[in-house]
Amino acid sequence: MIEKMQKLSCFIYHQETEKLLQDLQDVGLVHIETITTDDPEIQRLESEKKLLDEALKILKGYRKEEKGLQKKTPEGSPLEIARRVVERQGAIQQIQSEIQSMERTLKEISVWGEFGPEDKEKLESLGLSLRFYMALESAYKRLSSDLPVEKINQIGKTVYFVAITPKGEEIELLKPYEVAYRPLSMEALEKEIALREATLSEWFLELEHLVPTMELLEGKKAEIEDRLAYRLAEVSALEEAEGTVRFLQGWFPKKKRAKIEQLLQSYTLVYLIEDPKPGENVPVLLRNNFFSRLFEPILSLHSVPSYYEIDPTPLVAPFFALFFGLCMADVGYGAIMLLITLVLVFLTRGAGRRLAWLGVVFSVMTMVAGWILNSVFGVQLTGILPGEWKGTVFFANINDAMAFSLMLGVLQLSVGLIVKILNKIRMEGILYALHPLGTLLLLLGALVAMVAGLLPPGFVIGPFAIRAWVDAIPQAVTVGMGMVGVGVGLILFFNNPKNKLWVRPLLGLWELYGTVTGLPGDILSYIRLFALGLSGGMLGSAFNQIALMAKGESPGFLNWVGMILILVVGHGLNLALALLGAFVHPLRLTFLEFFKTMDYQGGGRRYEPFRHREYMQKE
Repeated sequence: MIEKMQKLSCFIYHQETEKLLQDLQDVGLVHIETITTDDPEIQRLESEKKLLDEALKILKGYRKEEKGLQKKTPEGSPLEIARRVVERQGAIQQIQSEIQSMERTLKEISVWGEFGPEDKEKLESLGLSLRFYMALESAYKRLSSDLPVEKINQIGKTVYFVAITPKGEEIELLKPYEVAYRPLSMEALEKEIALREATLSEWFLELEHLVPTMELLEGKKAEIEDRLAYRLAEVSALEEAEGTVRFLQGWFPKKKRAKIEQLLQSYTLVYLIEDPKPGENVPVLLRNNFFSRLFEPILSLHSVPSYYEIDPTPLVAPFFALFFGLCMADVGYGAIMLLITLVLVFLTRGAGRRLAWLGVVFSVMTMVAGWILNSVFGVQLTGILPGEWKGTVFFANINDAMAFSLMLGVLQLSVGLIVKILNKIRMEGILYALHPLGTLLLLLGALVAMVAGLLPPGFVIGPFAIRAWVDAIPQAVTVGMGMVGVGVGLILFFNNPKNKLWVRPLLGLWELYGTVTGLPGDILSYIRLFALGLSGGMLGSAFNQIALMAKGESPGFLNWVGMILILVVGHGLNLALALLGAFVHPLRLTFLEFFKTMDYQGGGRRYEPFRHREYMQKE
């Protein structure tokens, strides 16, 4: 859910501005409205923060598990250390680039053997010149029969050869085959490479010894971020009344009003606290339970919700988890994932631990989906479970599994339409909610009429008695058609209440066409949940069969090794592919079908209170 916010506007005596900002930063509740500025101090602090970020990123790459290095107290301030790290890393990259260039040159000249500048000068002193050529073996044989050439090397069908001629003369027939030669000594080049590699080793060790300073750099970074936030707030407090007062605006959670007012009343100021007005760009603070909060990073891949709409995170969470499980749909893969993610839960902290818990949720859902869809490492559960347990595999029938995925599509899109109705009521009024209500009635009415009129009595999808549910509605076909009629009427006449009444049906026909053609396509998109789960199970089963074929009827040691390798590599590959699809496709269903149906606006900005960085690190 989205936390209710209030806007604070205050005029404060200029001599008390600094103290007020310090107290607001200590309290850490007010999101201050800042301005764009080219203030020199802000630019300097941002530059220092960027330097520390870069240095920390570099040192993280040199961190090692072993703790044999002795900690030395580095010379210089944190910024000097950071600058040294960045400069050293730049020099390392330069030398690495030089080594790569030298190695390429060495490879090019190695085909000619050891022939350096001194050898070339000796020939020239004798009045001779040496030219270098490269040709295919067939061309070389033709040339060597008539011309004074000497083969130096041959790699495959390519021949490298030379011709020694009087100085200044050139053999015309050989011109197309001539190659440029760098008069470099292989020995000298190898020495240069070795020298640079030794320098690299020395610099690598220097950076490794600076890894313990990361804590110092982190502390300096937090200090700079505090000063940067303070300075930005300070320049955003606009001068009024010839500089005697400063004007400050910000936002804070409504439930914290008493604490904010208690702080303000100790200052010489005039303040106003008010609720947001329609259209104001209010920062968004999400307050969700532990389960829903795990899915906030997924939502942030799209955008933060607008302050005025319903937070979709609690609705995205269960659907996304279930869809992920259905795409994986294997008890064995889920068990492997669960083991890995539980280990990560204990090894990580902060955001990493939250992602590990999200992995635990996905692992459990993979096991649940694998159970109800009849798969463990590509083997059908019904073939290994005792008789009394087979009934818990709800979707052993492939048609039931496919119908279940479509049923989930109808359910999620219906939820999306309900959210759209509620958002329209909140943001625009009940009149604007009649159009999405018409779409919902059209969808549900058509389904009720189709189930009652077309599906046979007793029709079920796994454990869901669909036909019995519809039969519980008296005159289900009539009721369904009535819902369709009402829905069509609402779409035709309330598609845009701003338009005149006689214009609406004309525009409504286009809206109706889009709904009738679009909704079935959106529902059919959910069949991918069934298809991905099925393809993963079939691929796993194929690897099992290949492994059994490798084992043979009279397996020896190598047969067993081959079988195990095929199983490990095959299922590992299948697991990796399934993980990719299980994340991408639920993401697509969420961001396209679900968000489009609920008319998700997004585009909100996060609530970022003016506070010390240490508070944020603790969170």
